[in-house]
Amino acid sequence: MIIYFADRKMNILGHASTELPEGILISDDRKEEDVDTGVASLELWIPFTKKTRRKVKEYTAVGNYLLYKNGNAAEFYTIIDSESDTRKQEVYLYAEDAGLDLLNEIVGEYSADKAYPVSFYIEKFSYDSGFEIGINEIQNLTRKLKWEGEATATERIASVATQFDSAEISYSFEVEKMKVLHKYINIHKKRGKSVGEELRLNREIDRIITKQSIANLATAFLVTGGTPENSETPITLKGYSYDDGDFYVTSSGRLESRKALSIWSRYLSESGDDVGHIVATYSYDTTSQKELCAHAVTELKKRCEIEVNYEVEITELPENAKIGDRINIVDDEGDLYLEARILKLESSVTRGEYVATLGEYLLKESGISQRIEELAEQFKQIAASRVLYTWVAYADDEKGNGISLFPDGKDYMGMAENKLTDVIDISDPSAFKWSLIRGADGIPGKDGEKGEPGEAGKDGRTSYTHIAYANSADGTDDFNLSDSNRSYIGMYVDFTETDSIEPSDYAWSKIKGADGAAGTPGKPGVDGKTPYLHIAYANSADGAEGFSVTDSTDKIYIGQYTDYVKADSVDPTKYSWTKIKGDKGEQGIQGPQGKPGATGSTGPQGPAGTAGRGIKTITEYYLISAAKTGVTTSTSGWSTTVPTMTATNKYLWNYEKFTFTDGTTAATTPKIIGIYGDKGATGATGPQGATGNGIKSITNYYLATASGSGVSASTSGWTTTVQAITASKKYLWNYEVVTYTNGSTYRSAPCIIGVYGDKGATGATGATGPSGIIVSSTAPSNPKVGQLWQTASGQPIK
Repeated sequence: MIIYFADRKMNILGHASTELPEGILISDDRKEEDVDTGVASLELWIPFTKKTRRKVKEYTAVGNYLLYKNGNAAEFYTIIDSESDTRKQEVYLYAEDAGLDLLNEIVGEYSADKAYPVSFYIEKFSYDSGFEIGINEIQNLTRKLKWEGEATATERIASVATQFDSAEISYSFEVEKMKVLHKYINIHKKRGKSVGEELRLNREIDRIITKQSIANLATAFLVTGGTPENSETPITLKGYSYDDGDFYVTSSGRLESRKALSIWSRYLSESGDDVGHIVATYSYDTTSQKELCAHAVTELKKRCEIEVNYEVEITELPENAKIGDRINIVDDEGDLYLEARILKLESSVTRGEYVATLGEYLLKESGISQRIEELAEQFKQIAASRVLYTWVAYADDEKGNGISLFPDGKDYMGMAENKLTDVIDISDPSAFKWSLIRGADGIPGKDGEKGEPGEAGKDGRTSYTHIAYANSADGTDDFNLSDSNRSYIGMYVDFTETDSIEPSDYAWSKIKGADGAAGTPGKPGVDGKTPYLHIAYANSADGAEGFSVTDSTDKIYIGQYTDYVKADSVDPTKYSWTKIKGDKGEQGIQGPQGKPGATGSTGPQGPAGTAGRGIKTITEYYLISAAKTGVTTSTSGWSTTVPTMTATNKYLWNYEKFTFTDGTTAATTPKIIGIYGDKGATGATGPQGATGNGIKSITNYYLATASGSGVSASTSGWTTTVQAITASKKYLWNYEVVTYTNGSTYRSAPCIIGVYGDKGATGATGATGPSGIIVSSTAPSNPKVGQLWQTASGQPIK
């Protein structure tokens, strides 16, 4: 992550990064997005040195702007708070994407004179802020709204959205060359989509916190609506008839729930004059009783249930999951199966952490039959929109021996249709249908008969089938001779071994189904049908001779077509036919009969076919990066030596470059081959955690013993509770068992952590002190202050 800092005039001051080896670094970050407000906040911790302190101070001044790219979206923030700590030598800053333009702007009370669309209110409360309306999914709705008191512009805008059928707000920005061209306020019916991702506890999910509340519970509503023209009184539901068996309107106009009352009545264990409804108020600005009742019923359905939210700590968030999206959560041991919406998302690039607060859930019952029914429906929906792929591989023979993803030197091509992933698995050659794509060498010319030397046979000619890949029907988009991860395959046959790099030389066919959630969204199908690619083989250009949908042995032509029927057609006319097997070279012409005489010399043999293209070298390239995605072969920093991963640059990428014997080259797609794990924190007496492995739990064991040495973990009597030490067992021993996230454990050596102290020896007896009263006929010579003495007759004298 690279963040650019700009002043109030949008002049770029500099940048900070989580990954660059030099310059100002971001040591920690935390981003929070919330569906309710639509505002995103960003916290950064930026260390400084004596050398960089002045520069960091300039960059992080409050009021400055932050700009950076997050995937395809540009993000723009205003620094609201900044704290500089001289002891830690670190600056903490807090920024929000609505910025001062809306966060600090105060708007007053307002009452509309008539019903207006949502854009009217948004533009009114964001006036002169630089924001404009972007997406607006509720353009046709109008409302007559009223607010009392003051609020910030962001609070008022969020309030506007909720009163338009609970619409939602988001903020976005158009940035070009580090200049903010547009600032948008977007209005959605509901943000997000169902991404179909399944996150499972102890796999993608580290922890689930379930929060339940009845703080907002209600079993009945006192309902009010808008105020009609020429009236001073808002409408109610009095006189309106509604009863669906559970929710109903009473004669007084109150909306009540029978089911909720039976569960939550205040008089379940007591008695009272009423039935015990828990009553709340609800208002919605409409002058239609029908519309008012519909909205009230929808809201009461939410309020009469236990409010449950789930806070989920995610170890790996799907890349396509955004705020507002719906995902599936599975906790096998807790029998939790639910689809929930991401209401709040906290993330950290530096730590690779995500915490999602989920709500608006659809709880799935734990019963087996119910679960199977729901999963079946889910699979049905996935199947309707899934992406299907055709795999292409190459081999040395019709059984798939020598299988490879590259065509170089291979005589056979194999196809496997309707696969669910674009990652080609070549571990099982039998999954492919194999066809010969390289013609046999021509037959050598026949020697001349005796007599005059026979004419040399004509050269045999070898035909070659050429394969290429691209992402467009004409082959011009992302053309490639070796990387099959494309949507289209191109073929042509000639007598030249070298593959053409002109897309127009190839006949193109689509081999990848329409993109779904995992790629660029394709145009929605009319009926949600699944497309199928059909392959057949024949020995004639029209497919009529030797036609087969399964047997490719010795076939000369391959046919293809796509439709929405799973079964392959046996009608050759439905297929587009391409020649895949070259013709044999012509036989040499026999020399004429000569007069008897010396034996004629042998005619020269036709030349052998040209040698195939082989791999000359394979070069490995490596790159470390903080980015988990977006790395290509053109990304700067690739090296032929393996670099060292760090806590900042924790991903090790790799790709291979092939150099062929004809001088051409090809490269594989970069992939991650290693991930740096942050070191575990040092325990009280244990060693530092192993790199790349986190601590799951630490268990302490204790033992009280009379011995101050010779104790080991195998000594009997250890407990997980602290044992009391006594005069006879004066030494308290301890050791720790550390369990790591990969299942391994570490046990520290036992050590003494406490010693019982013996009582000190009894002190010597002190000298006898003076008597409290001195008996004497004469006064003592050195009496103590306050001491009494008496005469022999017993008369006390002080």
